[in-house]
Amino acid sequence: MSIDDSAPSMLATAWGALRAGRDAEALDALAQLPADLSPGTGARVEAWRAQALRGLGRVEEADRAVVLALRLAKQAGDIDGVRELRGLQAGIVASLAHHRMAEAERARDADLVGKHDDALLAGIDEDEERAQRLLRRGQAELDGDDAPAALRSFAAASAYAERAGVPRPQVLALLARARACASQGDDAAVEASIHAAHALADASDDMNLVTAVAHAARAVNVRLTPPAFG
Repeated sequence: MSIDDSAPSMLATAWGALRAGRDAEALDALAQLPADLSPGTGARVEAWRAQALRGLGRVEEADRAVVLALRLAKQAGDIDGVRELRGLQAGIVASLAHHRMAEAERARDADLVGKHDDALLAGIDEDEERAQRLLRRGQAELDGDDAPAALRSFAAASAYAERAGVPRPQVLALLARARACASQGDDAAVEASIHAAHALADASDDMNLVTAVAHAARAVNVRLTPPAFG
């Protein structure tokens, strides 16, 4: 897809931010573009918007943006662009399905709020499963705007996960803690949690965990330090 000469500086800013993983900055730049772009440029802009929104976890909005990008690319007669956008759309649709499944799980986990630890963990013998149950309660507490309760649940989840020696729940608990601290405006705690999660994920060699940390870091504008070699 080609770019016309409309707002070249802002387009360059948006593209640079998107390539660097600064999704929020990319969205800000895209929002400042004029509304009367050509269909070809509009298709590119909406594709970039969809990618940035997806990176920020705003997949419902990303889905709408990629649909608009496809419509504009077809209007511009950009066959290659349509093909590229179909691939982007497929990834966003998969993310959307995952997002909706997670939303359904969160709705079910609302019943865990207010449960005492003894009742919450009754019948569970494995520390890893205890950590996961506490994580689910903490997420539900955070969704209910009870950050202090959520932080207690995440701390307990971290303790069980560490005792189990399993990195995944440890990383997820730290990322959840970062989200809770962000809701309280505690930037230092957010950054510390993200960096601790990054260290654990990197040591685990689990690329899914590394990717999850990277997405979380971008969402809260925390810059990760590349791993040292040698």
